[in-house]
Amino acid sequence: SFKNTLSIIPPPNMIIQLIDTFAAVGSGIIGIPADQVLLIACLLLSFPVGFMFRFLPGPTMRHSVSIFLGFFYLYLLYRETIIQPFGLALIGYFVPKFKGRKSAVMVFILSMMYVVVCHIRRMILDYGGWKMDVTSAVMMFTCKTTAFAWNYQDGGKKEEELSPQ
Repeated sequence: SFKNTLSIIPPPNMIIQLIDTFAAVGSGIIGIPADQVLLIACLLLSFPVGFMFRFLPGPTMRHSVSIFLGFFYLYLLYRETIIQPFGLALIGYFVPKFKGRKSAVMVFILSMMYVVVCHIRRMILDYGGWKMDVTSAVMMFTCKTTAFAWNYQDGGKKEEELSPQ
């Protein structure tokens, strides 16, 4: 029956523990830290998954799988600190929403302040350490958030006000 089928699927925390075990074994074999083994595994697994996307029916299914895999990779790599990029997303969404199209400078300043706070937190918790944490993702997300704000600001300008290409 369907209920018996669901009972053979392991709970999510067991799946994460199994992946961590494989990463620890791979770390021992390769000689690099387990978090870096996970990053490399996620990057390498993205290629066959990307190839399989062409067989998924419709954009809704593709977007759903992308969102699920994105959250799964983020959680796998950064665990509970994955909430930090969402703080940056809130800055990138709400500042232009309430300030309007002239919000790019404010988004840039707030995003950079957010990254500085993340770096200070990192230095306090793991100064000089080599463990990978969410600050790398926050730095990339800062670029995306700031680019969005500038594009949004430029989108409100007339054609004559824009610089030539």
